[in-house]
Amino acid sequence: MKKISFFALAACALAFNACNGDDTPDTPKTRIETISFEDCEFAANKSDNTGANNQEISYEEFGATFVHYNKYGMYGGAVIGGSADTSVDGSSQSSHLRVNGDKTSETPGAAGTAKFVSFCLSKYVKDYDMSFSFADDKEHKIVSAFVNNSACMYQLMKFGRYSTEGFVAGDYCEVVFTGYDAAGEETGSVSFALGDYRDGKEFVCEDWTKVDLAALGTVNKVVITVDASNASGLVGAEATAGFSVCLDQIEFEISAGEYFLFRIQKE
Repeated sequence: MKKISFFALAACALAFNACNGDDTPDTPKTRIETISFEDCEFAANKSDNTGANNQEISYEEFGATFVHYNKYGMYGGAVIGGSADTSVDGSSQSSHLRVNGDKTSETPGAAGTAKFVSFCLSKYVKDYDMSFSFADDKEHKIVSAFVNNSACMYQLMKFGRYSTEGFVAGDYCEVVFTGYDAAGEETGSVSFALGDYRDGKEFVCEDWTKVDLAALGTVNKVVITVDASNASGLVGAEATAGFSVCLDQIEFEISAGEYFLFRIQKE
């Protein structure tokens, strides 16, 4: 690609926005863009973007940054993955980095895609939470995302592990999505149940589910936290095994000018 200065790109974007202004009132000034993770490249013979021990890895798409840290196989942050697995009992140890699903599938992501992100939390990996943010204090209106249990969390809720049982009556696990603007002020939150055994239910999320995140509003950063109560203690922010949740197809609004800039930079 030929080198193009930032100022030239900005001028093109302004011109593009101008052309989509008063002269063409029927042309939308914003569009919905999707973070799909399909452009993330994995090393040979790997199904995720994890690096070496004690290494931070970052992936960026449409100005959104997803960072994780590997501490001897324990992860904090956002790992891009491309494989699935599921359990039929608690006799093995499933992975946080695989989404729950058919392990033979070449498209384990949502909507028939190949890749997704696993947000991981470990009390042994400090300073890396389950979040992503837009660069340069940019703010965007979040629309939706597909959510699913990781193979690990599905196993722990549904079956438990080894001699420790899974969810029983009264147990639950929810992820809470909270938005923050560029000034660090909270903009809104949305909860989604990954497992719910309250009030006679016996639900554990096992498929990609589209979640409406419009209530988060216009954000610079999205933080995911876990709200869980379970008799075994296997699931939660402070659980020894850690915690994880998988997301894909994150939709947000972007201006026509920004979209134009992103497309030029990729070519």
